[in-house]
Amino acid sequence: MKTSLTLRDRFIVRTHQEAANGIGRNALIQTYLLPGRYQTIAETQGQSAGRLGIQIVKNEMINGGSLTTKREKRHLVSSGAGIIYQVDIPEEGSYRIVSQGLAGTFMARFDDADGSPLIQPGDRSDFTRKLKAGSYYLISLPEKRETIRIATIAQTEDAREYKGKGTHTLTLNKTAQSVWMEDNSTNSRQPAIFNIDIPAPANYRLSCTDGFDAMISKEGVEPIKWVGLKDTLLKMGRYTISVLAQKAQNLKEYHLSVTTTTLVPGTSFPITTYNNKEIYKVSVGRKTVVEIFSQGMRDVEGVLRKENTDTILAQNDDGTNDWNFKISRVLDPGIYSVEVNNRGSSRGVSNIVMVSLEDTVINNLILNKLQRINLDGKIVTIPVNLGMDAEILNVTVTGGSRVGATIERKDKAGNFTVIGQREGETLSLSSVLLKDNTYRVRLWSTDHLNESVDVSVNTGTFEDVSIHELIKGIKAKGTATGILTSVWLRLVNQSDSLNHYRISASNSLFAVRSCKKSNTVFESDFEDYLSVSQKTVFVELQFEKEGKQSIKAENLNLDSSVTFPVSYIPRAFTCKKQNDEITVFKVHMNTGSPMCGLFNAVNADFSPGGFPVWRGAFQGAHDAVCVSLPEESNCFFAWNADVKTARTENNISVQTRRIKITDKISMTQGEQTWNARGLDAKVYSCTGKEMNVIKVIVPKGGVIVWKRPDGTRKLFTTYKNLDYVTLNESEGQLYCINTEWNGYFSIECLSSENADGLKLTDASVEPDKKPFEYNFPRSGEEKITIACTMKDLSRYKLFVQNSSGDIDWWTGNGMLVRSIRNTGEFPVNELPVFRPQDHAGFVTFEHNPGWTVVNVHNKKSANTCWGNDLSVSKSREIKNSQVINMENGVNWLSLNIDKPTQVQIATDVSCIGILLKDKKPVRTFIGTEGFSADMPLTSGQYVFGIRSLGGISLEQVSLTVVCKTIETITEDNPPHVRLASGESSILQFTLNKKQTIGIGLKTDHEVMQAKLFADDFTQVCEGQQQFLTL
Repeated sequence: MKTSLTLRDRFIVRTHQEAANGIGRNALIQTYLLPGRYQTIAETQGQSAGRLGIQIVKNEMINGGSLTTKREKRHLVSSGAGIIYQVDIPEEGSYRIVSQGLAGTFMARFDDADGSPLIQPGDRSDFTRKLKAGSYYLISLPEKRETIRIATIAQTEDAREYKGKGTHTLTLNKTAQSVWMEDNSTNSRQPAIFNIDIPAPANYRLSCTDGFDAMISKEGVEPIKWVGLKDTLLKMGRYTISVLAQKAQNLKEYHLSVTTTTLVPGTSFPITTYNNKEIYKVSVGRKTVVEIFSQGMRDVEGVLRKENTDTILAQNDDGTNDWNFKISRVLDPGIYSVEVNNRGSSRGVSNIVMVSLEDTVINNLILNKLQRINLDGKIVTIPVNLGMDAEILNVTVTGGSRVGATIERKDKAGNFTVIGQREGETLSLSSVLLKDNTYRVRLWSTDHLNESVDVSVNTGTFEDVSIHELIKGIKAKGTATGILTSVWLRLVNQSDSLNHYRISASNSLFAVRSCKKSNTVFESDFEDYLSVSQKTVFVELQFEKEGKQSIKAENLNLDSSVTFPVSYIPRAFTCKKQNDEITVFKVHMNTGSPMCGLFNAVNADFSPGGFPVWRGAFQGAHDAVCVSLPEESNCFFAWNADVKTARTENNISVQTRRIKITDKISMTQGEQTWNARGLDAKVYSCTGKEMNVIKVIVPKGGVIVWKRPDGTRKLFTTYKNLDYVTLNESEGQLYCINTEWNGYFSIECLSSENADGLKLTDASVEPDKKPFEYNFPRSGEEKITIACTMKDLSRYKLFVQNSSGDIDWWTGNGMLVRSIRNTGEFPVNELPVFRPQDHAGFVTFEHNPGWTVVNVHNKKSANTCWGNDLSVSKSREIKNSQVINMENGVNWLSLNIDKPTQVQIATDVSCIGILLKDKKPVRTFIGTEGFSADMPLTSGQYVFGIRSLGGISLEQVSLTVVCKTIETITEDNPPHVRLASGESSILQFTLNKKQTIGIGLKTDHEVMQAKLFADDFTQVCEGQQQFLTL
């Protein structure tokens, strides 16, 4: 039937009326009623007739708690339910009150403390009212569907009126309005005084009406005076502002404000963009829990980063029961950035808001006991009194709120530092303690829902076991930690224990976590796996049930592919292998640059995570491979070597192939071939002492390893196509390994007296002391070790001469910097420093025949390729053009230039030169086929140093020095220059102002090359005719 309902009381004939708006064509009234007597009239409409029933159901009204200007409230409200908030107004003012969902606002009542309505009942809940201090009630009325509801209240006054001289309190980003009145009760004129709290250091704009002198001051800081507008940097703290009219007057209105565009605690800004990302600068003044969130109708995502870095500190799209993002975490003082991205189609109004939480301390919390506390919108700090035997500190929290927790330790300076942080509705956070240290636990609500939570702060001790005992199985009695039971194990391992193990237990295993050292927190690795990658590993196992626990570990089987999350911290894997087998270890990543290596404590290439590792080889952009030969370690490591993605975890697939060696063959002069079928391997032994050029054709997916008698080796692999590899070696073994179904190998051995016998261990560079210089007879690939630590590298740049492709810098911790330009300089301070104490690593590059120079030099110096001491012991004075005989070592020439002079220095020997002015490097020169330096010198004292490349003797070698006056050219007087073959001439001109000029060359016969320099030797351009603005 089609029905209608009318609801009325004793005063109003129709308070509510609805028709055919419920299920089918029935009527439905949903409303909020005060206590009293009401009358309902039910009627049919149109031709409807029949039996009629009426039902009245009391809707659930959720207690939403107290709504204040400091925090929003959010709830998931079921169909047919509403929610009541108590609204606390701290001071009289104009306030905007909103109850909204993603689809819009809700119908509401807004009543005073006595229940009298202040808006029309049933109006939409987005209204602004002037309210006195006190308590009110916002009733967000029921709807027929489940909804997420967010309630907010905010003071809306842009300008607040102040009377008198104060002292007044000024609010950041709010304008104060007042009327100036002279004070006739004193002999001197008194300023108006305002106090303002600056929550974090940032750039602020100070504004005061013209005609007034203003000054802002803070104890211990130089006062700042201004008139009108002034932009300045203010530190965190309380400031006092004095305002004084420039002349005696009355009834003069003035405005005062301190504003900032930086997001600091207590501020908010509108989110304006709908399509592109929007980035906000964030400043934190003190270490605390900071909440950054969006508020409004827009579905947006927030990404928090440290300023000017790609490192993501936190990221959130939808908060709890919300479409707005919410980031809540402990931040140290500093500058950060928040990137806001649109994630939905909504186009409403939204703001980005930042708040910091206040602290409260609970000193009487009993250890190892579950207790209820109310977080109440604050950071609850719990000091922990540790017993003498305590080795672990644990905090377990559960309740109706999503909680953030930290464990913090007091350092030598008396400041608390965060050891670990976790967030969740049910969370457990544990740390391995340092003896004789002070710790505390801090808790806060991140979603502002039910903030009464059950907390247990616990201490415990370790049970010592080995991984071999754990494989056999152990029984352990757990420690009650709140609603969970925890078992803590200290695994003491041998080198053969490096691997991954799956943990199983007989009794409701809840979590498997581990950590590697004291003063760190336990973290989950991957599912129920435990990674053992060092001698001592601390393990935390948590169970949902009490009682004695039966625990067992099982070795990871790598016969099939397994996938783990990995970062720059390596994972260890141990594989089974027989004496006549080769193990090929392969890794793959979709995101990142996977690298793998073999454990080797003697001839390691680098130490990812502190482990000595032989490096593998890339097999395409997202794959890598390494090999364990017979009698070598069967322990492999895998990690993400990409500096851009290595700080976050990405999945890596790991697989091994065990391949039998089917034949051992003596390598002979000439060509030997092998058609491999399936997984197979052969060994070719070279026993002669003479040098050989060994050329190998490697098929698709093939791997070859050259191993020398001293254990050092080279590994090569191919990807999609066959490849040619050239080795310059003497005695050793060549392992040819086929990893695909079919493969063709060709090995050609040629004896050569001129084969390059330089070994990998011979090549190294020491910053500013020892360059690498070598004259290669043929093309090849080289590895140059950098003799310093990663921490030292922050002061240096890398110089490479004669590379034929990109240069790969492998840092000592196994990270790869790709695509350094093939010849020139690279600022190594841009390299990632994951472990500052690690070795700086090495560079690898392909080179052409001829002289190759690698040097690491101070980044503030022009000493690019010199690589030698700059102290001048003795020098020869050069007054004019002459030929001199050089000596071995460094030859220094002094030049006193009194007018612009072209100086040319040349010799037939390959040399490196450096020009000093006032004892500071200005420019370096390198000549790999003879040497020539052509320099335009202005007035001053110069010293030119020249030394040979690679230690070639310079004894009695001629050096020609030519000095020529530099002519001046003008537009009206173009020069006519005659040049012999190979000769050069330098001309100068002066510009008195910025202007566009054109430079061209006209010649009768020869093609001329021209370069344009600034007066500091900076090359502006070279080559063809140029039109430039200088």
